[in-house]
Amino acid sequence: AENVLDALPQDILDFLLATSVCDRLCGDLAGALTGRQDGQVMLEELERRDLFLRPLDAEREWFRYHHLFADYLRRRLARDHPDLGPRLHRRAAGWFAAHDLVSEAVTHALAAGDVVGAIDLVERHAMALVEHSRMVSLLGLINRLPADAVGERPGMLMAIAWANCLLQR
Repeated sequence: AENVLDALPQDILDFLLATSVCDRLCGDLAGALTGRQDGQVMLEELERRDLFLRPLDAEREWFRYHHLFADYLRRRLARDHPDLGPRLHRRAAGWFAAHDLVSEAVTHALAAGDVVGAIDLVERHAMALVEHSRMVSLLGLINRLPADAVGERPGMLMAIAWANCLLQR
């Protein structure tokens, strides 16, 4: 991996490191993470260079790094830029939340250390998840949050009660 990365231009290496925090990427998300306007073009360039990036759909909208390569990039990001990881996770959380991808938004909020933000996000979407019969998803999200913080939120407790009732628990 070092040999491959050391041969790359700095802008491509920076793009790889910044986008490595996400399990899957699209051009818009890559742009949000990197501050670049050409996120989709860069993803296509990485794929063309065969940099361990694979499309997840036929339209080549969503991509994923090979898991071993992504793990290496994340370790290198933590080693070379320890302050950047939490900022990138906050950006990813914001992007996923804006696109109603709640589970991924919560994952990144927690990775950024923003427990309150993760709880707020789940609370905002809790009743909608219940209304759309996604009780198991809701309870799974809640189980990822600190129990004492969830217990302080009446709206969350109401959603948990509804989910459990509808699941006949």
